[in-house]
Amino acid sequence: MKLTKKLNVALVLVVVCLVLVIGATYAWFAIALNPEVQRIETNVGANGSLEIALLTEETFQDPGQIKTIVGDSAVKQDVTESNKSWGNVIQLSGGYGLEEIILLPARLNVVKSADGVHYVENGNGILKTAEFGLDGRIRILSDDTVSATWESSFDKGAFTYYVAGQRYGVRAIGTLSNLSAQQIGLSEARSLVPTYTTAAARTVQNTWREYGAGMMDILYRHYALNNGSFTQEDGVVVQNFAMGIQESMEYVVDAMHQAVIGVAAAYIADEPTFEAFRDQVNDPANFGNISGLPMVTQMMNGGNDQALLSALETAEQMWQYTQEAVSYSYYLARECNWETIEDVLVLLMAPTETYLGSKPLSDSGAFESLTRDNTVLLSDKSGVMGQIADFTGNFNAFTVWKDNISVEAVTASKVEKGRLIQMQAVLQSVNAAVGGWTRTNMDDIYGFAVDLAFRCNEPSQLQLQSWAQMRVEDDSEFPVTQGSGSYMQFQSDNMDTEQLITLMNTIRVGFVSDRGELLAVAKMDLSKSREEEGVIDAPLYLYEYILEEGGQLTVERRRDDTVITDLPQNAPVIVTVVVWLDGDSVDNSMVSELANQSMDGIMNLQFSSSADLIPSQQLIDRD
Repeated sequence: MKLTKKLNVALVLVVVCLVLVIGATYAWFAIALNPEVQRIETNVGANGSLEIALLTEETFQDPGQIKTIVGDSAVKQDVTESNKSWGNVIQLSGGYGLEEIILLPARLNVVKSADGVHYVENGNGILKTAEFGLDGRIRILSDDTVSATWESSFDKGAFTYYVAGQRYGVRAIGTLSNLSAQQIGLSEARSLVPTYTTAAARTVQNTWREYGAGMMDILYRHYALNNGSFTQEDGVVVQNFAMGIQESMEYVVDAMHQAVIGVAAAYIADEPTFEAFRDQVNDPANFGNISGLPMVTQMMNGGNDQALLSALETAEQMWQYTQEAVSYSYYLARECNWETIEDVLVLLMAPTETYLGSKPLSDSGAFESLTRDNTVLLSDKSGVMGQIADFTGNFNAFTVWKDNISVEAVTASKVEKGRLIQMQAVLQSVNAAVGGWTRTNMDDIYGFAVDLAFRCNEPSQLQLQSWAQMRVEDDSEFPVTQGSGSYMQFQSDNMDTEQLITLMNTIRVGFVSDRGELLAVAKMDLSKSREEEGVIDAPLYLYEYILEEGGQLTVERRRDDTVITDLPQNAPVIVTVVVWLDGDSVDNSMVSELANQSMDGIMNLQFSSSADLIPSQQLIDRD
């Protein structure tokens, strides 16, 4: 183990007097968690349904693989299996190693992009931890953390990291001492390239499903009816369509960036050089401009990877086109006219190169042969929407237009399989330039992450359900999770009530998208805490926060709303819940001087939808 990575446990409470800017100290803090993740108002049938599933490495890459299967109920089989399918309760009380996790002070690894969005390194480097010098003082805060899942095949079980690829579900976040940065970078690339590839295709499909009908109506009125009058509602449709294509391209660019890192992990033998390369590519400030970085062009040209460099340049150029299209679409909110709509369409779905039947959409005769089922063909010259298939592979997407007319958008890419599919095969075929173990157990654990998928059959918003609300009815199988709201509950044999409450106030819960965007931050509202027989519980609420210049995340006032993210209709949305002990808020007065475990407890999370979901009467009325 590196000397700079760890101090003797007996010294931790003594010598680390200058851990962070505010003089916080690093202390041992244990949280024997038995968390259960629950969603409210989530019933099969009736008029609404919000569903949840625990992700695996396969379903994180493609949440479309999550199934609803007869016999998946936890009443019928082991909960670790039922958690993987769509349902309304996820129980994490056993089989995930959470009871082995010790939370140590850390900092969420958050950076700000050029457009002001906050991103978390959702993969490796989720948390920053202290590296110590020989004098016991903090040298730097390192982002060399990784995440690993519980492997029960060992004697007592362990959180195990596999070089073959990142695993998902319930992940401990910590450090490793016997893997190279290149191995970790290649492992992450092998997982994230397919994840972002499927997300890109899924996003453009969802965009066509939601806004394709509106776009077809605009084209029909202009070309077939020669109607030059457009409303503000039309402008909103075009803007949302452009933003959806832009989001899809962001996934494509993300995937290309990870592919570049994976290839670099196979070429660059010097570890500090690779780490500098990786950090430049991952820097949000460089997003969309990686192909112009000297370090990147030098590596690709030196490794005879001109094809990869060319594909990267193409992807980033396409993303720039979506930026232009979204910029044009903003004008439509003020004045919706065909000239501006056409500016957007030329970039994304050119009417002269997009065919309805055998005729381009710009031909008024194209709409004369409409049937119940129609196909819109996106050629390789039709703009970004069709060219996305050059990276993801060909896809189709459906929308329902007026009078129940179905319009299927079909791509016609000439790139075999798609460039990103090809890159996945390349990444599997290469080895890291610096080798080591193929799997290893985690050394030190600082926090944990839970990867979840949500799905709602109404377009709505995912909300943190802070207060208690009944899900369906009392359920004897999971009595703790029924109608409990989101809360944490702790007790301690070594701390008084004041110490316990103070330490509880330093625990943070972050909600992160699959692209790493920090969606929301929650913590306990200890003004609403309750104590009974030495056990203290407090509800979790969303809080506003500030990202300081040095990267410190400062929590401020409680938010007035409960919204985490948007939920498109019938489209899976990935949210990773990250739990950590805020190192910028901890000092020695908050921890037990008698033991290395200060307190233990449980966490319960509940989620709801902003849609007015009606519970299934069949479930409510059952005996």
